Amino acid sequence: KSDEEYSVIEDKGDIGFVDLGMCLSDLMYNPSGESDIVHISVPFALIDKKPQSGLVGETKHDTVIIKNITNEPLEIWSVRIYDAKPENSFTISLMEPPNSNSDVQDFKEKFSLGDRILKPNRSLTIWLSCKPKETGLHTASVLFKVGDDTIERMVFVLAEDEIAKSLFSKKPYQRSVRNKRELLNVQAPDAAYFAGCRPARPSNSETRYRLPKYPIPENIRTIVNDQRMPDAVNEGLTPQNYASFFKALLAMEEMKLEEVMHAYDMESVQLKCMNNQFLSLEVPGLAEKRPSLVIGDYVFAKSVGED
Repeated sequence: KSDEEYSVIEDKGDIGFVDLGMCLSDLMYNPSGESDIVHISVPFALIDKKPQSGLVGETKHDTVIIKNITNEPLEIWSVRIYDAKPENSFTISLMEPPNSNSDVQDFKEKFSLGDRILKPNRSLTIWLSCKPKETGLHTASVLFKVGDDTIERMVFVLAEDEIAKSLFSKKPYQRSVRNKRELLNVQAPDAAYFAGCRPARPSNSETRYRLPKYPIPENIRTIVNDQRMPDAVNEGLTPQNYASFFKALLAMEEMKLEEVMHAYDMESVQLKCMNNQFLSLEVPGLAEKRPSLVIGDYVFAKSVGED
């Protein structure tokens, strides 16, 4: 046959992460409605919307039945495992995988099956096996190229170990049944709630504590104005100069804020009257909190020409 008659996946497959919870609707396969020429069963079908489980180190297998539903011979071009995660965790075979006590020598398993002919109204049974080497969800996409149709089966196997299996509950969870309690009569012994007392109203008295002034030390202001660094900052942070180091940094930051605020100084501007009580001044570029203005800050204004 010519190469054009075959479907070949040459690059390594990668279908990405599969979110089982988000793809449940796509995984509800309907073999009788997928194709007019073939029915393919669903291996490792979900049970109660959950993947089947298997033990680490043990082989878990399931059958895949490919049935020709036409009256003509049907060509199966290929059956291929595509993007198994973890890699090489799924295999295909034409024989049922032997158990650990079997002495079968001619068992062969592969990652793909080649071209074969399926007679009319006949079935081909293959085995899909999963050999988990670690705990977690094992996934794979199995592609069936039959005639002109390409059909996919996503398979999931949850690998567990004996420790994880021993943690499972032996019986399903059942919500405890609560007796209906009296809702209105708070004096009843089975009342749903207890009567409480109204909390006391907050007092109207207020205590105000004003923080004292913390002026910038003159020696630090002089050093910074002379384009020099305080000694504590030059030395770097040490256990011995912890307090003086951060005190110098805070003072330098305050001086920088003063410089930033002076950038908004204005001259020869007109104040507007508001409500016949206040004077207002619009300062272009002074957005809220850039720099921050808080209650207690000073704004100095004087008439033009005043010394």
